[in-house]
Amino acid sequence: MELPWAGQRRLAGDTGAEDTSRAKDGASEGKKGKNEEEQKQPDERELLLEHALKHAVEKGWSRDALRAAAQDLGLSPAVGGLLDRGDVELIEYFLDKCNRKLAEDLKSMEAQLKEMRIRDKIRTAVKIRLEMVQPYINVWPQALAVLAQPQNAPRAVSKLAKMVDDIWIAAGDTSEDYNWYTKRGLLAGLYSSTELYMLTDTSPRYEDTLNFLDRRIEDIMVAGKATAQLGGFAKSMASDYDSMLQKIFTRKDS
Repeated sequence: MELPWAGQRRLAGDTGAEDTSRAKDGASEGKKGKNEEEQKQPDERELLLEHALKHAVEKGWSRDALRAAAQDLGLSPAVGGLLDRGDVELIEYFLDKCNRKLAEDLKSMEAQLKEMRIRDKIRTAVKIRLEMVQPYINVWPQALAVLAQPQNAPRAVSKLAKMVDDIWIAAGDTSEDYNWYTKRGLLAGLYSSTELYMLTDTSPRYEDTLNFLDRRIEDIMVAGKATAQLGGFAKSMASDYDSMLQKIFTRKDS
């Protein structure tokens, strides 16, 4: 039978083995530290995508933006081969970046958010997120069209789900029953319809978009109090989608 302290025993002749073990541990720690440091450094792909965002405003979500970014970095245009999915990867990189920034902003506003009503928390978070899209407003319809393609939609939905979940968590949501799904579904619809509305908004500082957002939030508050009204709310959302899409693609064709 092995004694409880057997693992702590060390024979006199084991000192060399222990020194070797310590040396190995030290080397392992050094290698680990080096790997962690390397992970902190942006890789070539990330640098390319980050610089491409600067060109997307004028060149759209395209390989032209990626080629311009490669030129900025002094890389061969062929470096675009790092991105198998091209424009889609650029859009997804932007969405991930926005989601991370939103989560960070909401975390830093934790004390402020605690003093707000639920509707004001939602409005604040959605407004922050919409403002991230505004610099790309003229090319955002192109991004939405790419994301809507069947092969890209699952990832797009996943990123939207991540965003609305972060918002509800920041708003203090603790629901665990069916309300968890209902709240996130409603907020996803609210954000998407407001974003679509913003694409056709020509008012100063997107004031009409914020008014639209306030109306949608009121719908969510009402829907949360009366589940029976969800059907009417869904129809309202569908109507907003149809109207906005018609305006967007009519404008694009003209």
